[in-house]
Amino acid sequence: MKLMATKTFAGLRGSAGEGQTFEVDEETARLMLDEGYPVAEVEADEAKPARRKRSARTPARG
Repeated sequence: MKLMATKTFAGLRGSAGEGQTFEVDEETARLMLDEGYPVAEVEADEAKPARRKRSARTPARG
């Protein structure tokens, strides 16, 4: 199941930064939601695409 952190958190079941999406199994997702972790279930197409990191060898545009 895909989840998105609505706030930054760290706990026994994992950690994530605000807005970060991640996948966990169904049981872990249900436990996180039931235990009050600041996460929301998202569909695969709702997740933000990962931003490409610029290589140190790639010059900045401008």
